[in-house]
Amino acid sequence: MTYDHRSRDAFWQTKWDENQVFEWDPNATDKTFYVLEMFPYTSGHLHIGHVRNYSMGDTLARMQIARGYSVLHPMGWDSFGLPAENAAIKFGVPAAQFTGDAISSMKKSMKLLGFGYSWSNELATCSTPYILAQQKLFLELYNSGLIYRDDTYVYWDPVEQTVLAAEQVIDGKGWRSGAAVFKRRIPQWFVNIRSYADRLLDDLDKLEGWPTSVRNIQRSWIGRTEGAEVDFDVEDSSITINAFTTRLDTLAGCTFIALAPEHTIIGELPISPNLRSSVEAYCESVLVLSAEERSAGAKNGIFTGLYAKNPLNKERIPVYVANYVMPDFGTGAVIGVPSHDERDADFAALFGLPVHNVISVGDDFSVGDGVTNLFTTDGIVTNSHPLIDGLCSDSARELLIAHLEAECKGRRSTHYRLQNWSISRQRYWGCPIPVVHCAECGAVPLDPEQLPVLLPENLIGEGSGSPLSRDKDWMTAQCPKCGSKAARDPDTMDTFVDSSWYFLRYPSPSSQTPIDSERCNRIAPADVYIGGIEHATLHLIYSRFITKVLHDLGYIEFDEPFVELYNQGMVNDAQGRKQSKSLGNVTDPSLVVQKFGADAVRCYLLFKTTYNAPINWDDNGPQAMRNYLARVFRLFTNNVDLLNNSTAVEISPEHCKNETDQEVARELQLAIGKVTADVERFHFNAAIAAIMAITNLLYEKASKVSPNVLAGSLRLLVRLLSPFAPHVSEELWALSGRASLVASEPWPMINHRLFHSATIVLPIQINGKLIRTMTIATDLDEAEILSAALALPEVKTRVANREISNYHYIPNRIINLVV
Repeated sequence: MTYDHRSRDAFWQTKWDENQVFEWDPNATDKTFYVLEMFPYTSGHLHIGHVRNYSMGDTLARMQIARGYSVLHPMGWDSFGLPAENAAIKFGVPAAQFTGDAISSMKKSMKLLGFGYSWSNELATCSTPYILAQQKLFLELYNSGLIYRDDTYVYWDPVEQTVLAAEQVIDGKGWRSGAAVFKRRIPQWFVNIRSYADRLLDDLDKLEGWPTSVRNIQRSWIGRTEGAEVDFDVEDSSITINAFTTRLDTLAGCTFIALAPEHTIIGELPISPNLRSSVEAYCESVLVLSAEERSAGAKNGIFTGLYAKNPLNKERIPVYVANYVMPDFGTGAVIGVPSHDERDADFAALFGLPVHNVISVGDDFSVGDGVTNLFTTDGIVTNSHPLIDGLCSDSARELLIAHLEAECKGRRSTHYRLQNWSISRQRYWGCPIPVVHCAECGAVPLDPEQLPVLLPENLIGEGSGSPLSRDKDWMTAQCPKCGSKAARDPDTMDTFVDSSWYFLRYPSPSSQTPIDSERCNRIAPADVYIGGIEHATLHLIYSRFITKVLHDLGYIEFDEPFVELYNQGMVNDAQGRKQSKSLGNVTDPSLVVQKFGADAVRCYLLFKTTYNAPINWDDNGPQAMRNYLARVFRLFTNNVDLLNNSTAVEISPEHCKNETDQEVARELQLAIGKVTADVERFHFNAAIAAIMAITNLLYEKASKVSPNVLAGSLRLLVRLLSPFAPHVSEELWALSGRASLVASEPWPMINHRLFHSATIVLPIQINGKLIRTMTIATDLDEAEILSAALALPEVKTRVANREISNYHYIPNRIINLVV
């Protein structure tokens, strides 16, 4: 007798649906748990990377359900965006049709794999309820002053023919198309995410359940820099150039001002007519270059013919436009100090500009013009200004800030690498922006009663620019303020808006408000979130921002979206290359499931390595797991008569008649604790290894243990296996004579009366991360266990020169040191 996955997998999936095993009870208030994986783009097919991610979430969700939690484990669809629009253009089908077909295909694959989702909480970002909710959310942010429109330079992807947010430009290229991105000036809608920059940065310290790598990436991306803004008056005008510097102590060494070619002040400067065309042509030549090309190329620039006054020493300094000055940092204007900055030195050498040393470092300082060595560090201020000469750099900066503030020529300032979020996209397949443009009133947001604004059906978005602008009927609207004829906004929202809050919508996907506060507060924030580290600077920052905004608006009681974050590793091909359609190396999950069965594929992905390490897919890899599951099946069929004659589900001390009984019972109790702890820590490979060890033990001891001990052990084994291999486990549970579903059975509890071992294996954690295990005597008290843990070399190294603020010991299970 063998397990036929081709017929029995579907049978058990139907049973789960009929019994609503995975449906979340929104009225539950005690022991709630929210686990989710990043929802997929609806590109058409589920790939094997999705399967790895979703297998982790499903295993954890199943165990938590068995442990008595009311679990919300939802799934939805990131269904707006370029893939559907490109398919519509390529195949001549409506984007909505392509998206609907893709959702059906991906959902079918998920069901084929037996993932237990609460499908009553399903959502799609292109659905009418979600569009309505998101447009209302847009109005909330707009009315709170967090959304504004500005005519500014933005990153333009020439392939996608759309604007990209700064975070979507990776090494000078579009994050999806890979095309070189350049700057273009057009009207855009922005979200003022910078107003939350300090909270986004400071609150990273609260996210103890997040990987350190993700938090460090976000710290770098937000990029808070302390410094000062200095005002330089332009000669023969009323214009002031505001420049940012982190080295105010070098202000007297400034010999030029350099503006970014994107700087809007260039159009206002009184540049002479004979120079303006040259300056504008220079700016245009730089703007077609990507940020990467500008950074890697040689420094160059153009003189505007204008001079400004240094507010510290009143010196007259020339104003340039330079390619190395970026608008994304500071104010887009650089205080050129060639004696103390390498880039400024290169630029000054190119144009023969003077160099004034004003910082002394050791004996290598030369007074006056010229550079003997380029000092870019702090030192002693010399040959600068009587106010600060002789002071160290730190003291000079503080004194100069006070001086400039008193003169109304400068101020302390903090700047960020993080840019305000550009959310306008010149595409068709996206959420419409609920704003009309009126000749009399300007940009006017619609009233909530006028929502939702839906897309015109069956539009094929060919050509450049916004396809919506070419649909005259759709574009025609009425101004809600004056009643005059108006035009709809032709742009749609960035798809990262859709994904920045979907996890808050899951508890109430049909709510008329953006979120149902009562339900959301009952289950959220998500206890566990699983997805790729590639989303650290896009989706995760935006999600944290929107969560904080909705907290401030009174919708929710929490201000961070996810308690714990896990980044699963990639699934590459056999040669270690990223799987992609262009390489023809994509693994189709439906084919491997048909060959090996869903359980073998799931267990293979969970067992092959740690959750965050990459996997090189092996087409025959699941066979080993299939063989193991067949071995478990034989263990049950070999003992089916015994199982039918015993009702034992748990092992009790009364069942244990001899030393072998006690040994098996003890090992089963240790396995319960280990599997439970390993799943909680995402050590799925270790948990499966523990289950395999129990399987081997039962094969070895089957003929030597008492009938009730063997029956109870086999039934306990299948309960432990169930979250990993749910279909086979249901079959085995039924084979053992049980009428219930094992997916609905409670999780095994450790019976401490069955511990008779002189030793146990205790996991040692530091700040929640497993360091190692140690074998200890069961009669040690807590103080002795702590002392033994601190004496381990691996622990001593990690806590050296650090304070142990607390520790948590769970008897016979784990000890966690908090440092």
